[in-house]
Formats: sequence, C-alpha cells, structure tokens
Amino acid sequence: MKHSGKIGCNRVVLVLSLMVSATMAGPLASPALSKTWNIETVDSVGGVGTETYLALDSSGDPHISYLGGGGLKYAAWDGSAWSIEMVDANVQYTSLALDSSGKPHISYRDGANCNLKYAAWDGSAWNIETIDSGGSVGEYTSLALDSSGNPHISYYDSYKGDLKYAYIPEPASASLLLLGAVAMLRRRRRP
Repeated sequence: MKHSGKIGCNRVVLVLSLMVSATMAGPLASPALSKTWNIETVDSVGGVGTETYLALDSSGDPHISYLGGGGLKYAAWDGSAWSIEMVDANVQYTSLALDSSGKPHISYRDGANCNLKYAAWDGSAWNIETIDSGGSVGEYTSLALDSSGNPHISYYDSYKGDLKYAYIPEPASASLLLLGAVAMLRRRRRP
C-alpha cells in the first residue's frame, strides 16, 4: 500500500487527545486544574462588582477595587473578614496597585466630569486628586507603582482618541542638587 502522506481524521483526533492528556498530566499542567476552587461573595449590596481589579499583598491577602452602589468601592481581606468601603461616587473604570506597605492606590475615571482621578490610602483616609481634566479622559485606566511608590497611569482620552501616560517624575536627589549649587558657587568666584 502506497503512503499518501495524509492522516485520517480519526488518527488526528487520537494524536491530539494523547498530546493534550500528556500535557495536562505533565509538569506543565496548571496548578488550578488539579485543585478545587474556593468561591465566596465579597459584597452583595445592590448590584456590585463591575470593573473589578485585584491585587495581592505581601501576605497573599486579596484587595479589590470595583464599582457598585453608585461609586468606587474597595474591599480588603484581613485574614478573617472583608473590610469594604466607598472611596468616591459616580465612577467608571478602575485600576488598583498596592505599595510596599500594602496600602492601596486606585486610578479611575470620574463619571460625572470625565476626568482621570487618583486615590491613595494614607492609613486613615483616602487622598483623592484629579490628574487630568482635559476633555473626556480616564477611560480604561491602568495603574502601576514604581520602586519608590510613585504612581504611573496609562489611560484613554476618548475626546482626542489618544493613549495617555501620567506619572510623577522622580525628584532630583539631594546630592545632585548640592553638586549643582557648589558648581554655581565656583563659577561666581571666578574673576
């Protein structure tokens, strides 16, 4: 019998099934595939849970920013219970990051004014500021903190159709400022 180089459909299915089975059973298998998921309700008061963003702290405890109840909500697991609070009202889109101390930082869009806003928890209260108010901005926000804890935010400007990036630049270090001042003094002393 002459080999035509074609493989029958049944053989392809069998080969693919064996490959998938071997992959899932092998060392590359996802840990989630072999474990049971624990599912719990975090907040159930009045249609909550859209635009969620999750971050885990250094202890592995979850922190979630989300929309519900007419605004931006924040939930944190302390190891035994969920702590839930309202951060701001009339919000769209959200992104969450935790700093090295585990304090939450959230970027979001002010739904009433179409501005990009930023909220940071200082340990006792939320400090909220408007970052960009130029047109219709703040959609699809994404937040990251650098190694110094400074926020970096990317977002969409729907008025101009632009991708934007907002950040707080690192201040010049004290030693660089001192060197600059010494150099200026030396220049003044020259005849």
